[in-house]
Amino acid sequence: MYREIIKEIKKNGGSAYIVGGYVRDMIMGTPSKDIDIEVFGIEPENLETVLSRFGNWKMAGKDFQIYLINGYELSYPRKNNRIAPNISVEEASRRRDLSINSLYYDPLSGEVLDFNGGVDDIEKGIIRHTDDESFLEDPLRMLRVAQFKARFDFQVSEQTTMLLKEKFYKIKSVKGERIFIEIEKILLKCEKPSIAFEFLQENGLLAYILEDLSRLSEIEQDKVYHPEGDVFVHTMMCLDVLEKDERNLAIMLAILFHDIGKGLVEPVDVLENGEKLIVFPGHSEASSERFSSLIKAYTNNKKLIQDASRYILYHEEPLKMLLEDRVNKVAVRKLAVKVDIPQLLKVYQADVLGRGREDNIQELETIKRISRLFDEIRHELEPIVKGRHLLYWGLEKKKEFSEVLEFMYEKQLEEKFSNLDEAQVYFHIAAKKHGWK
Repeated sequence: MYREIIKEIKKNGGSAYIVGGYVRDMIMGTPSKDIDIEVFGIEPENLETVLSRFGNWKMAGKDFQIYLINGYELSYPRKNNRIAPNISVEEASRRRDLSINSLYYDPLSGEVLDFNGGVDDIEKGIIRHTDDESFLEDPLRMLRVAQFKARFDFQVSEQTTMLLKEKFYKIKSVKGERIFIEIEKILLKCEKPSIAFEFLQENGLLAYILEDLSRLSEIEQDKVYHPEGDVFVHTMMCLDVLEKDERNLAIMLAILFHDIGKGLVEPVDVLENGEKLIVFPGHSEASSERFSSLIKAYTNNKKLIQDASRYILYHEEPLKMLLEDRVNKVAVRKLAVKVDIPQLLKVYQADVLGRGREDNIQELETIKRISRLFDEIRHELEPIVKGRHLLYWGLEKKKEFSEVLEFMYEKQLEEKFSNLDEAQVYFHIAAKKHGWK
């Protein structure tokens, strides 16, 4: 349908081109579903009349009039923060962020308009901004440079790198929710998200948007369990462990922030077999708490924050189960009621493999054992004892209902009983002991 829309726009004295990511991906030979169309030479009221011939459309973006119809986006070029229907395609192209995103494609003639050397930059694998002034009108574009560098494994031009180093402080003016969108793209779309974060670190931007993460480069780790280096290096290695189809945003946020607490707690030196080790007591709790606090500046998605903070809080638990020789059903049951175990194991896997140590056999086997045990007990996680059972059994102190329910569920997880009859017997013994009735 978009071809027919473009034809109709031309009949009415305007012109329209597919622009941006679709054209870039077409040149790179990568499939793309998103079709964005930029419109020239026709006023909004006339464009709306044209669009009405093709069905219902709606407006998005109050300031910049983005038209949505049948999955396509149509918009005007912009100038001085206003739509500019009558500027030239060449001028509009210079106002786009990067040369590789400034390509215009006419699907009727098959012509690609390239005013900024975008095709050549794609072939050479270079990320280059189109214009100093227009690029900095939206400082978020500095994060987009990092995202595209990691996403396509391109090199950033010297001119663009210098611009970022000189103007990185401008990122402070960008709203947190917009920054978060770019972080999400880095975590989910890039084969190696570490490339983006390392680039941001090298050029000063990371300290401005995620200071806690940036400062991890100052936190030393022991060479026995972390021969790869400091906590920042470890975190970057962790980010690249999972394949893209294994990821979701909560998991990747947990991996990104799982060790930020190491910069908040007091490290302790211990000796093991004559080797000095550095441990960070309480860093999981500190990491989870700090993440829950700082992430609110970027998103108000409560479930996302809750899930990621839980993965951070319990990310050491599989290791503790291994070291304490309690990889068993009871421990797995108790953990399963606190956190999604399959998701947690992905975070733990990234933590294990995201380091320079090659001997990870025990940890990886632990992941398999916990996973098998979880499959065996997942059907047992439903509480056997409900409130109505406590009433029937004669619990009189109603204010203790939640406490008693929690107690009974804990004992269920510890295998003190496995059915309702056994639970009733256990309850009466416990009630007499604790004075519940």
